[in-house]
Amino acid sequence: MERTARWIVVGFLLAMGGASAAAAAGSAAPLTVRVAPWGPSAEMVEAARRKVASSPLIRRLIGKAEVYLVSFEILDNPSAKEGKSLPPNRYRGALVDSTHNRAFLAEGTFGANDLRVWETDVQPEPDEREFERAVAIVGEDPKLGPALRNGQLVPYRPMPPLAGGDLPVGAINRTVTVGLSPLSPEASHEIVGVDMIRRAVVRYPERAPETSRANGTTCGVPNAGQATTARGTAGQVSISILKGGETIWSFLAIRPAASSGTRASGLELRDVFYRGKKVLARAHAPILNVHYDGDACGPYRDWQWQEGNFVARGRDVLSGVRALTAPPETILDNDADNGSFRGLAYYANEDTVTLASEMEAGWYRYISYWIFGDNGTIKPRFGFDGVSDSCICAIHHHNVYWRFDFDVVTPQNNQISLVSGGTPQVQTAEARQLRSPGQTWLVRNTVSGEAYSIVPGLHDGTADSYAKGDLWLLLFKTGAELDDGVNCTSCGSTTSIQIDNFVGPEALTSASNVVVWYGAHFDHDVDAEENHDLLGPDLVPIGW
Repeated sequence: MERTARWIVVGFLLAMGGASAAAAAGSAAPLTVRVAPWGPSAEMVEAARRKVASSPLIRRLIGKAEVYLVSFEILDNPSAKEGKSLPPNRYRGALVDSTHNRAFLAEGTFGANDLRVWETDVQPEPDEREFERAVAIVGEDPKLGPALRNGQLVPYRPMPPLAGGDLPVGAINRTVTVGLSPLSPEASHEIVGVDMIRRAVVRYPERAPETSRANGTTCGVPNAGQATTARGTAGQVSISILKGGETIWSFLAIRPAASSGTRASGLELRDVFYRGKKVLARAHAPILNVHYDGDACGPYRDWQWQEGNFVARGRDVLSGVRALTAPPETILDNDADNGSFRGLAYYANEDTVTLASEMEAGWYRYISYWIFGDNGTIKPRFGFDGVSDSCICAIHHHNVYWRFDFDVVTPQNNQISLVSGGTPQVQTAEARQLRSPGQTWLVRNTVSGEAYSIVPGLHDGTADSYAKGDLWLLLFKTGAELDDGVNCTSCGSTTSIQIDNFVGPEALTSASNVVVWYGAHFDHDVDAEENHDLLGPDLVPIGW
């Protein structure tokens, strides 16, 4: 099936099974979308960034050292109670001291004067500005600089973004990696390290750092090298979907650059209601990783805050939020690594509304969709692709893990059943599970009777030893277990999902507040005749 055709199938055809008769018999009026800002404004975020970067408190702590901001994130409101999201009111920035090879974290409250700063031994990932600093240092190198300046070599963001990024700060000099793609026969493909402390280029015997690869063979869509959106960019909105004047859906939507989690979580949803009844407290994908056959590259734990460009025809309703007049075109649709929009885009037709965003992590490109049907079906979808590089040629396996915090009608009284052969089997204990064909899972409110069925996608696969599991059935823990806390790109087996320790002796009962982690697994083989790029389950209402 062609990619464009696959988009049409996924984006526009929704099964009517499980919807109420009233929803199925709804009018032919198109769905309309209302959007309102929620959370800190762009002005508040920018003021906080400036405060972190230039605070006298930081200067007193660091002295006359050269220091720069490399990361900024918007934090969840710690006052939020179970069942109700509150706008984020805090932030955290990460700074690098390139004079003394140290790193610091600074945390404060938007609009307040309570900045707190402390030293950290966790290497913060480089942002686009630090990457540009590294490229400038390569440009000063006597051997590589001339080829870079005359266009024989073109820089690109490789994997991993840091050499030795899994080591504590200070164990080695902070070293940002820079890919160099040749545009002439006189130049060769190479990935170098840039020592940001000594301002020197590090070259490797194998032409790339450990866990990476650079040779004369490359695969993937040509890299457009466009700018990306940094973490901590404002973009949290309240969305209502209406049909014939009636509110069908209401929820909070958060762009990837503002999403929560140790390494962010793509397009994120909060407080999802269908026809006035709660479905989900939070739905996001906090864990994303990739491993290679024979360890040809990686393995890597990816991040989901760096937004890339895609084609989104329409008008901006807010900064980073665009209403579309035609379906979005990502790298999966047009085999092109470019566009003119970064952020959260949405497209409405007669019976679906699709939210879309494209993300980057080194040479990988990831697509996050949420598709809402007027019949109550939710389709989370994730797509995978890559731009020109040697590692893309090797067979590798992507794993995305959604976290669905179900509040079917109410936070409590939610019970999980495994449905196999049409027979529900109540799950009485927290567990990790693998999928078998024909299985579905049911989350039912044991008091009111409404339920949502989790129907696995046809191509979502089954976990291998690295991916570990397909589903985890867990109890909700207030303020905890939002992700596994892993914060390194290239740290061996630790890059695999680390939530097995969430599975404890607690019982799942008819009065529980439950969370379901759902994994989907994509095998990327550029020599295969067809890749099923979009993965994800259907969440289907029953008795609504």
